[in-house]
Amino acid sequence: MKFPLLASLLVFVVWIAYEIHKAHKKDDKFMADFWEREREADSTRRKSLADLNYITIPLDELTLPDDSDDELKEDFSVLENISKGKIVKLSEYTNTELKLKYGAPNLPLLTEWDSNYATMVQTLQKIAVSLFKSGNLALAEKYLDFAIESGTDVSQSYYLLADIYEKKGEPDRITELELLAGNLGSIMKEAMLENLSEAGPHSDFLRNPY
Repeated sequence: MKFPLLASLLVFVVWIAYEIHKAHKKDDKFMADFWEREREADSTRRKSLADLNYITIPLDELTLPDDSDDELKEDFSVLENISKGKIVKLSEYTNTELKLKYGAPNLPLLTEWDSNYATMVQTLQKIAVSLFKSGNLALAEKYLDFAIESGTDVSQSYYLLADIYEKKGEPDRITELELLAGNLGSIMKEAMLENLSEAGPHSDFLRNPY
C-alpha cells in the first residue's frame, strides 16, 4: 500500500519540477524576445509622421456661456493652450511599438502629443460636467460629442452623454454610444457597454450627487 503512494508522490514531484522548468524557459524566452525587440526599436531611425491622425480642437464651436465662472474659463484656457500644439491619440501603442513604427528619435514628440490628447479629453469631460450641472445641456453635448468623435476612452463622457440623451427624451440614441464604445480598444469597454445597457443615471456624479 505504501509503495504505490510513494510512487504517485514521486511522479507528482517530477511533474511539478517539469512544469516549473517549462515555465522558467518560457519566461526566459519572453524576456529575451522583449529585449531583442527593444534593441531593434531603439535602433530604428526617424520616420515620417505624416500618417498620424492629428486632432484639431474646434474652438469656434466649443464656446462658453457669458456667465461662466473663473474655474470654467481656466479649464477652457487649457484647451486653448493645447490647441497650439499637436494632438494625437496613441494610447493603443506601447513605447516599443511607437519606436518601431516611427523611429526612436520621434518618441519624445509622440509622447508629448499623446499627453496633449489625454489632457484634452479629461478637460472636455470636466467642462461638460460643469455645463451639465448649470443646465446647459446643448453645449455640454457639443463638448462630449467632440470628445467621443476624437476616440476618447473616458467612460464618464459616454455615461454623461447617455444621461443627456435621456433628459432630452432621446434614450434610443444610447445605442449609438454602445456601438462607438464597442469599437474601443479600452480595457474598460465591457464595463462601459454593461453600464450603457442598464437604466440610468449612468454618470457617477448623478448616481452619487452628494
